[in-house]
Amino acid sequence: MRLVPKKIKFWRASNLARRQFLEQELHSTKGRLGLLIFVCEAEHYVEILADRGLAQHITNDNWQVIIESFIQEIKRGKAGEALLSCIAQCGELLREAAPRSAVKDELPNHLVLIN
Repeated sequence: MRLVPKKIKFWRASNLARRQFLEQELHSTKGRLGLLIFVCEAEHYVEILADRGLAQHITNDNWQVIIESFIQEIKRGKAGEALLSCIAQCGELLREAAPRSAVKDELPNHLVLIN
């Protein structure tokens, strides 16, 4: 069995996250407010991708704090709680950066499993 260096594994996972962002059309909202929480169990990788409209208001450091919290909970064996907490924390940031409008979600909020 050939071991793949961690850097390459993370690059592949990050590349897959960006591809999913596009395939799920998260870049197509009117205000460019799409958000993807990408979790790659096989590569032990978590990334949060925010479109331009959100990136104007929320820094990468804010997302990184959420990711680090997510990872710590996973290490404690609390994967379900980690994901729910991650979603809630993202929701708090979104509430400040992109308050709810009269328009309903332009895209569905759903879980996508990739095998």
